Amino acid sequence: MIVNTLRRVGRGLPSVRLLVEYMMIGALVALVAHAVLAWSERSQLAQRAAQLEGQLAAVESTLDAQVAINTEQDAAIARLRALREIDRQAIAGLHTDLNRITLRDRALRQRITHLEQHSDEAKAFLDIDVPDVLGCLLDGGPVKPVIVTQTRVEVITPPQGLLQPCEEPPLPRVETVRDVLNQTLAWRLAYEHCAAQVRCVAAWVQAASVGQPWSPQGCGEEGE
Repeated sequence: MIVNTLRRVGRGLPSVRLLVEYMMIGALVALVAHAVLAWSERSQLAQRAAQLEGQLAAVESTLDAQVAINTEQDAAIARLRALREIDRQAIAGLHTDLNRITLRDRALRQRITHLEQHSDEAKAFLDIDVPDVLGCLLDGGPVKPVIVTQTRVEVITPPQGLLQPCEEPPLPRVETVRDVLNQTLAWRLAYEHCAAQVRCVAAWVQAASVGQPWSPQGCGEEGE
């Protein structure tokens, strides 16, 4: 019985050996495939890491540029705030000056009107002709040379064609004291108009500095 068993095992040895060899070959193929797959995944991971490093460098560069831009914008905003404060103080001072000039002008006009209504001498004085030198100086015409001494003021007559005559000046002709007062008041009105233009420009600068729409409505209004 034992002999028969040994004979059967001996007959089955070649098939068992072949099976073991096939298993070893399969295991080797599996190991090679696993190694190739691991190498491929490692290569892909290395490429992905390189791409991510490049993207990270680009993001850092963009972030640095944005930080620099934000710093410049903060500095510009600070400058605009300082300029707006200066502009606010200037406009406040301008309004104060305009109010003072307006009140003074109103009082002066009332006094002149009162004098004209109640004093013939004052009305006659306002109609007195002013010297040509003063008239040319006020209405923008050429001023003729004069010689001033202790006793008199002598107007020098220039050679023909040297000075243009004081006719048709660029400003209204000043002939009487009344014209002098009117010219002075006209200059005040021109100053107020210029101040209104300054207020317009200041309002536009303030609106542009904060990105708000600007309308020219009300620019011509004068502060009272």
